[in-house]
This record gives sequence, C-alpha cells and structure tokens, in this order.
Amino acid sequence: MDETKTGSAQAFQAKLQEVVDAIGVKTLPVDLDLLKEYCRLTGHDFAHCQARDLLPTGFLMTFTSPIFSEMFLAFFVKLPKLIKGVIHTASQVEFFGPLRLGAGPYREKLAIRNLEEKSGKKGNYWAVDFEVSLMDPEDRKIVSDVHQFFLRV
Repeated sequence: MDETKTGSAQAFQAKLQEVVDAIGVKTLPVDLDLLKEYCRLTGHDFAHCQARDLLPTGFLMTFTSPIFSEMFLAFFVKLPKLIKGVIHTASQVEFFGPLRLGAGPYREKLAIRNLEEKSGKKGNYWAVDFEVSLMDPEDRKIVSDVHQFFLRV
C-alpha cells in the first residue's frame, strides 16, 4: 500500500475510533423479568433456563444490536460530510463459553477490527469490520459478534 493510502486509512480510522471510544463500554445486566418475557415471546422455557443457569444464546445478542445503531447515529452526527451511507455486508458470531444466568452483568465493548479502502462503480468506500465483544464479570470474552459494513464516502 502506498503512503497516501496508508495515511488516508490512518486518518479515517482515527475518526472512526473517536466515535467508537465515545460509545465506551456498555453494561448489560441480566434482568429476570426481561428474561421471562423474552422466553415467553421466543418459546424458550424460563424454568429450564433458571435450572441450568443458562441464558438462551439470543437473549444477550438481542441487546448487542443497539450499539451498532448508536454508532451509526454518531457517525452521521459527528461525521456528516464524511460518511454518506452504510451497507451491512457480513456478520459472524462466535461463542467462547456459556452465557450463565447468574454471571451477569455482562459488558459489551465495540472495536474496529479491520479497515480497507475500496472503490467501485459508484465511488469510493471503506470496508470496515466492527466487533462487539461480550465479556463476563471476570473480563473473559464470551461472545464475539463481528459485522462488516461498507461505509460510502
């Protein structure tokens, strides 16, 4: 990669990183009433979850999605002339351990994992991978939720 592209990538990443840093780490407490309602709506057996001390995998994942909405709203507010559009292109979720009912509160942290400048028929854009890590109270990564977006500039 030539120096101009490297500098451009570094400058763009620095702007994205400011937004990510401002979001900070979110706390996701395990609320039993909310879990009961989630189980009712999704068909999970709440009593079974309690007996096994396990959360349904989708329960906390449902609450990681808003961090992406917050991030994109911040992009459009803080970088209105820079980012003109967003397209979600891929996602990958990995579980590294059980989601224990009694282990909460969990924490979620957003990070930039990959940044690549691209060009296409419609102009220039950035392919960016963002990862939401779901951490348990002992700071162990339990879930990695990586989403790739094309950011139109």
